[in-house]
Order: sequence, then structure tokens, then C-alpha cells
Amino acid sequence: MKLGVIEVSPVVFVGSSGGDFYWEGLKTQLTRMVRAGRTPGWLLDNILMTSDPDEVPRFYKKTLR
Repeated sequence: MKLGVIEVSPVVFVGSSGGDFYWEGLKTQLTRMVRAGRTPGWLLDNILMTSDPDEVPRFYKKTLR
């Protein structure tokens, strides 16, 4: 990603564990990386972290417009 060799495309993480949001740590880490300029800003707009598989098709439609 840092070198620009990854294409701009949707990335989906599906899962959950207990009552806590399963992907919260990864989301925090990616946000910090964008702020530090270590990864492109578009990444956060193209990531979906969810425990609802029905949300995935809507996200793809929105992101791929």
C-alpha cells in the first residue's frame, strides 16, 4: 500500500467476538497509519468492518460507483 502497488478497491472484514466490536483494534491501527502518512487516505473509505454479511453487497455497490 505504501508504495502504491495495491489497487483502490473495497476491502471487507466480517466477524465478531462476544459483545465487543471484533475489528476495533485494526480500525484504530489503520487510522493511525493514515494520519502518520504510512498508508493512503483512500484506504479508510474503502474498508468495511462488520458482523452483518448483508451489509457487504451495499458497501460494494457504494464503493465501486
